[in-house]
This record gives sequence, structure tokens and C-alpha cells, in this order.
Amino acid sequence: MAEAEFDLSNIEHPAAKDLDKIELFRTFKKYDRNMNGTLDFAEYTQCLTECPDIDLSKQEIITVAMAADLNGDGEVDFEEFMKHFPNVLNLIEYNKVMQAKYLEIMQEEIKRNKYSKTTPDADPE
Repeated sequence: MAEAEFDLSNIEHPAAKDLDKIELFRTFKKYDRNMNGTLDFAEYTQCLTECPDIDLSKQEIITVAMAADLNGDGEVDFEEFMKHFPNVLNLIEYNKVMQAKYLEIMQEEIKRNKYSKTTPDADPE
């Protein structure tokens, strides 16, 4: 099978394209329901659940939310949110692109194998 070449360096999630510090701060404040300056587990999972174009299972959202707590204090502060949230969005987009490329390559491989098979002229005995 020939090695496929494609550029993955510029993959960015649509929701992450306009995320500057101000927009990240707005998003963070929107989900900081108790206004304590951190997102607890429920607040951050709600943020991930409501984010556009994130198609994650409940288990994946839980895993992502747990990974956001970089210092292990049980909450996501704004610094952790700034580091984690855009990266998670881009990782999700990267995964989506990789899955699509994989399917495309596999379909080409199936097609190539289907049409490259030859049938023998006579049955060997």
C-alpha cells in the first residue's frame, strides 16, 4: 500500500478559530455558574457538552474534563481552561480528519484489491 501524504499541521476546530483570550474568558465566565473563578467538574462537562461541533460520548467528555484539571485540585481555573480548551477542540478536529482520511484510504485499498484480482483461465487440479 502506498503511503498517503496529507498536511495535518493546520488542523483547527471551527469553534477554536475565533478563540482569543477575551472569547476564552467569556466562555469560561459563562460556565462559572457560582462565580468562584473556577469551573467544577459539572460546569466544565456542561461547557464541553454544549460546545458546537463536539461529538463526544459521555465517557469521552468525562475523560476530557478530568484531564483539564492540570494541577489536580478538582477544579479548572482560567489558566488551565486557556491551556486545555482550545487544545481539546483541535484534538477533536484532528481525530475527525484522521478518521476521514483513514476511511478514504481504506475505501481506495478495497477498490484497488477488488479490481486487481484476476481469475485463472482454468481450474488447477
